[in-house]
Amino acid sequence: MEPNSPKKIQFAVPLFQSQIDPEAAEQIRKRRPTPASLVIMNEHVPPAYCLSLCFVSPQSQSASPKQRKQSVFTPPALKG
Repeated sequence: MEPNSPKKIQFAVPLFQSQIDPEAAEQIRKRRPTPASLVIMNEHVPPAYCLSLCFVSPQSQSASPKQRKQSVFTPPALKG
């Protein structure tokens, strides 16, 4: 394509900043944790503290795997 073509789109990309303040980088990480980092953080939290954060019902927590309700996939019925 020609450089002066009206169909060509050019984006202005800022130069990569190789040195970033470690404190600023930590603030960026704390702002929006990813699900993977939440799992990693929960592994290092004491169990008593995790119970207040985790959304686990006491009933499902105390029930053995055999006593828990097993969910079964039921495909939708075809209308015909």
